[in-house]
Order: sequence, then C-alpha cells, then structure tokens
Amino acid sequence: MEQRIEIPREKVLVVSIDFDGCLGSHLFVERYQKLLQQYKTPENIPPDEYEKAVVEANQVLFDSVKKGADGYDKVVIMVGSNRTSAEKDQDDGPKNKNGSAFRAIEHFANALRKNITPPVEINKRVVFDSVLGQKPGYNFDLKEKQTLEDDVRQPYLMSGDMKFRLAYFQIHDVCASHPNSDVTYVHADDRDDIVRVSANTYANQETAGMLPTNLKKASFLHYEEYNPIAELIGIQRDLSIRISNKTPSDDYYIRNTKERIKSAVEIILADMSLLVDLTKEQQLDEKTQPEIEKAKKILQNMPLMTQLDQIETIEELSSFCKEINGVMANNVRNITLPQELSEPYDAQKKILYAQRITEFGTFERQIGSDGYTIPQKQYDSLIKTCCQDDYPKSSDPLKILQQITSESRCYEFDQLAEKLKGALVHEKHGNKWRDLISNQYKEINFKDLDAKTIAIMQLSNMVYTLRQHVASGDMNYQEAIEELKPSIEKAINKAQNKTFFGWLGITQSNVAKQLTTFKKDFLEFKERIHQIIPHETEKDERDDREIKLP
Repeated sequence: MEQRIEIPREKVLVVSIDFDGCLGSHLFVERYQKLLQQYKTPENIPPDEYEKAVVEANQVLFDSVKKGADGYDKVVIMVGSNRTSAEKDQDDGPKNKNGSAFRAIEHFANALRKNITPPVEINKRVVFDSVLGQKPGYNFDLKEKQTLEDDVRQPYLMSGDMKFRLAYFQIHDVCASHPNSDVTYVHADDRDDIVRVSANTYANQETAGMLPTNLKKASFLHYEEYNPIAELIGIQRDLSIRISNKTPSDDYYIRNTKERIKSAVEIILADMSLLVDLTKEQQLDEKTQPEIEKAKKILQNMPLMTQLDQIETIEELSSFCKEINGVMANNVRNITLPQELSEPYDAQKKILYAQRITEFGTFERQIGSDGYTIPQKQYDSLIKTCCQDDYPKSSDPLKILQQITSESRCYEFDQLAEKLKGALVHEKHGNKWRDLISNQYKEINFKDLDAKTIAIMQLSNMVYTLRQHVASGDMNYQEAIEELKPSIEKAINKAQNKTFFGWLGITQSNVAKQLTTFKKDFLEFKERIHQIIPHETEKDERDDREIKLP
C-alpha cells in the first residue's frame, strides 16, 4: 500500500514598513538630527549608532516583530513607504529631517538579525525599479544623485499613497519568490486612513481568488504615538460608513470596537485627571486656567463607561461615540505650565500616549479556497502600467485589485490578440480587417454583410468572449488557445473566395491567407506558456511537497 509523508512547509513572515511618520517618526527625527549634528553627514554616522537610533525610536514595533517572528523560518522586510524611487528618498530625507527610508530599513533589519533566530532578508524592490526597467534593488542601493525626467515621474506622483495596491504587488512578489512556503504578510503604517482602506479591502473574502494560495494571512497595523481623540473620530466615521452601507457587523467587531472606545476614553480621562490634579491650587496664566476648566468639564460630562457594557448594536455604538466626540469638541488645547509641573506632566504623557500597534483588519486563507499568482515575468510590466495614477477605472479599492488581476490573467492572451490584429493588416486593404477585431461584443447583421466581414466579426466576438473567461479565472491561456483554434479554422473557411478553386482549397482570399499564416506562426507555439489553472493550484502545490513511498 502506498504511503505519503508530507514535508512541512517553510513559514515566511513578511513585514512591510512605512517610513515618514512611522519608522521615521518625530521620535526618530530627534535622534537622527543629534547624530547629524555630531557627524555632519549621514554617511559619517557609525552604523551601530544609526541602528540604535532606529530601534530606540521604534522599540514597540521592533519588539512586536521580534515576538511575531517566533515560529517562522524566515523574516522578510519590505519597503512600505511612498518613497518609491531613489530620487524621492533623496529629496524627502532632508525635507522631513529623517534621512533615507532605505538606510533606516536596512538598519532595522540588521538589528533584527542580531535579536532573532530566523534569518532576516530585505526585499529591496520598489516601484521605480520596474518603471525604469532596472533589476530589483536598483533604487534602494543607488548612491549617486538620481534625477528623473518629468514624463517618467509625473504618472506616479500619487501612487505611493495607494498602499492597498502596494500590498497587492508585494504579496505577489514575495509569494512567487517563495512558492513552497506559507507566507504571512504584515503592513505597518502611521496613517489610519491608509490602514483602514487596506484592512477593509483584504478582509473581504473576494480578494482570496486574486491572491496567491500560499498567502495564509495578511494583517494591517496602525502604528504611531497613540492619539485617542483621532481614534474616536475614526471609529465614529467607520461606524457611520458601516451603517450607511449596511455592512454586516458580527459580535467580534462590536466587542473589538467597544474595547477600542474604552481604551481611548480611559486615556483621555487619565490625562485630564492628571492635568487637574497637578494644577490644583496653582497660580496659572490667564490662557492656561480656562484650559484646566475645560479638563474639569470633560471629566464631569464624559458618558459613563458602564453604559458601554450594555450596548449590543452598531447603531447604539455610533450614538455613544457621537456623544463622546461631542464632549471632546471643546478639548484642552495649548497650555503653559510652570517647569515644576510641566516636567512630571510631560513624563506621564509619554507613558499615556506611548507608541502602540493596533490591528485594523486581517485576511485569512480559507482551506481549499482558490487563488492566483502573477507570473513573475509579468511583474515589471504590470507595475509600470497599474501603478500609474490614472490607471484605476474605479475608486473602489476592491474593483481596482480586480482590474489588476484581470490585466495579469489576460497578459498573454492580449499579446496574442494584438498579433492577430497585426496579421490582418494588408498592404492593399490597410487596417480594414484589423479594425474589425474589437474589444467588445458586437451584434452581426448577417443579411447585409459579406462572408469575409462576418467571418472576422465572429472571430472578434470569440476573442472577446475568451478574454472574459480568462479575466475571470474560469479559463487559462492554454485552454483559451484550444478554444480559439477552431474559430480560426472556421474564419479561414468562411473567408475563402467563392470560386471553384477557392472551394477546392487551391487558392485563398487575402484574409484566409493572413489567418492561415497567423495560425501557423503563433497558435502552434502554445507550449511556450505554462500557467497553472487557478483552482488547481492547491492540488499542484500539495503534490509537489509529498514523497510517495512504496
């Protein structure tokens, strides 16, 4: 009886980190600027001191990655910043006073290597490696000053802020380069609006069929100095959108949202209490005293947190959150405390508003679910096309990912369609027949059209139909080729001249000759493409990692 031994799959943790406001926040700026004052140029800063500054400014994130790496066989660090070219990194570093994102990520990874067991690798690929037709890491490693032409830079000005799209390409990149590993992808960013969009997009199980099957989990983290007021405003906005869109909200969502509200309110109350207690019976200036009175009002008027425990619906949560934000509308603004009060107050505030990581949402692969991996040879051309600012046909992130996935699935088929169009260009008739190959389905008037025109239009409709099947993942390139061949034969037969020799097959019309040449030159080379049918991917991967014993 045949036995099977399953080889354990390697587990890879991928961490994509934003820079400005995140890894390169003001906590890092303070340390980096001190190093610059001491050593004059970034190049002169000793690596160990640079590394120490990055880690100390991001201890919460560093410790989180250290803890998260437990149980993984490899950790991959990626650039999650909108600094997608060497030029932007070189320009933004001095402007934002935090130096190079690429160097900081390098030092962060080096520090990890010294503190965790699994090997740490940096994936240096950024968007402009593909745009410039360079190998991965070209921009990351470039030391010389880079100046891009306007027509190269302009199409990608806003692309860096669409992090859900960056995550999509990074996931495909790392999953394709680790095909026999189970991958967990994590993106950390300081902007809650960016994280929320990514989290909501990938939490939708419709994304599963657009992502590699070896992606087992994706997590989207909000990482910054905690701002409870911004947190409450964000929660209220999210609740309003859910109610408006009638988005289902399960017990987990309601419970998690209540915990977030409770945590934010507790910190606000602790801050206000600290301020009131420290300033009790103190002489304050005329601008600060009214601010202290505001703090007292917040303490008196904040809704009772016991009410939160009784809430069961998303509508009740929304009303409760609005009540809290109404109280906070007259929040404490600028205060000037005497030094003997400001020092203990600032010290306590650093503890209260410490950096923290909040998971906004996750993607988790369901057992047996379909998936799709972008063929690696398409990666650069897709990045160059799909990361342009004017590429999306929709403002809906999910539809944008569907658009990119369809673009990838149809890559080879679209090339074939272009070759078909090219084959129908004739020196005498010009583009007459070529222009009949359309990217939309057309009704055919069989009564008023000649046989050749009907033949080409029917072929065009078949090309369109097959492309739709390929785009949806119902059919792969190989299968589409097999379906197209009979349609080419049919078009050749219908396009024959209606003469005695034409019927005998001794002579052909120009169109029939061109289609025959196309069929011979292109369709018979179908073996050059190998692409796994999406729904068979899990099975093929499983067979690859099993050893059969007699």
